Amino acid sequence: PLPAQEASDLLKAELIAEPAAIVPGEPFTVGIRLTMKEHWHTYWRNPGDSGEPTTVTWKLPAGFTAGELEWPAPSLIKVGPVTSFGYEGETILLARITPPASLAEDKPVTLDADISYLVCEKICIPGEASLSLPLAVSNAPSQRNPIFENARARLPQASPWSSSFDADAKRLTLSLRSADLQSGALRSAIFFPHD
Repeated sequence: PLPAQEASDLLKAELIAEPAAIVPGEPFTVGIRLTMKEHWHTYWRNPGDSGEPTTVTWKLPAGFTAGELEWPAPSLIKVGPVTSFGYEGETILLARITPPASLAEDKPVTLDADISYLVCEKICIPGEASLSLPLAVSNAPSQRNPIFENARARLPQASPWSSSFDADAKRLTLSLRSADLQSGALRSAIFFPHD
């Protein structure tokens, strides 16, 4: 067994905000940036054969609400016979936060989140982090943040193709139909089930 504090050496977690300042009553996006040491990985919302997804417990000021996490598209991670879905290097989980309309401009606010995660290579180590993010309040809208534009570009996109899903006692079949799906045009396909 390895000491629990080693997880923080393998995965760095930080809470980041898209706007430089929040506007009362206007939703904004925050990100949980996870940066893993080389060769280590963490997991998507469905981890696959093994692992656990990162969880977030928000501790927000009165009147604030947090939406569901938005997960970037995962990668296949194979360790021996086990195939998991997750992330290596760096990933950003997004969440939409809605502040109350009654915020005072001269009083900054702080968002807090407790996260728990599993970081793995050939072994897995559970980790936890308590994150804080102070934010100014302003009525002036902020400019777009390229970090968040890149994070949104990594979110799964709706398919332009019609699809159907069938299941019987022995087989699951996912069918995609489009004139664009010709045998020479498709190089590979991977299915990541949400559940």
